[in-house]
Amino acid sequence: MTEDKFDELADNITSFIYDWDPYEFKDIYQDYEMGLEDTRECLSSKKKTEDIIYNIENICTELEHDDDKNIQDLYKRGSSILSSLYEYYKNLEEDISLWKIKRKVMD
Repeated sequence: MTEDKFDELADNITSFIYDWDPYEFKDIYQDYEMGLEDTRECLSSKKKTEDIIYNIENICTELEHDDDKNIQDLYKRGSSILSSLYEYYKNLEEDISLWKIKRKVMD
């Protein structure tokens, strides 16, 4: 995964979580950048990536049968993110640091 794709995945996840529950997001993080940095760190751990997948799967299960167009759009975004996460997870080593991700990208 290129650095740009990694950053795009982290941003998509962070944006999705923010849109799903902005109040909880704001309770946890001072600003969007802080949430984004936390997402990047989580994506560097196989276990934490599993947790992200689990959480987004649960959110999508909640959203799936809602008829509201906005909720369905959010569901589709979540499903798309899950597809990207599954692909990312397949190639993720046990635990990697962000500098290793960047180094892999440059190789």
